[in-house]
Amino acid sequence: MSANYVERGEMDRMRSELEGSTRLELNQKLEEVNTYLEEQSKAREKIDQMRDDNENVMKQEFEKSKKELMVGVEFLCVYGGWMNAVFFVIVMNAFYVFRTCVECTCVSNLC
Repeated sequence: MSANYVERGEMDRMRSELEGSTRLELNQKLEEVNTYLEEQSKAREKIDQMRDDNENVMKQEFEKSKKELMVGVEFLCVYGGWMNAVFFVIVMNAFYVFRTCVECTCVSNLC
């Protein structure tokens, strides 16, 4: 017998051990990837929720400001004449457009 000869049973055992350890290592790596993807998904959901909450707050503030402006316009119409009311609306619209453009970080292009 030659010194380079390995019995078939020994070769099968070595191959089986190698396949088993490779399969185990692959499963561990897949579990790590799965865990990472789950963490990323949770982080994305949290960011989405924060964005939605922020947009809702901004919409509520906008509606509140709009109502306050309407009260101001009504007051000016009653007590200051319609010319003052028109001027007030023009000035306030310019202010809110400028403020929105400067302060808004909205990613949904609602602005």
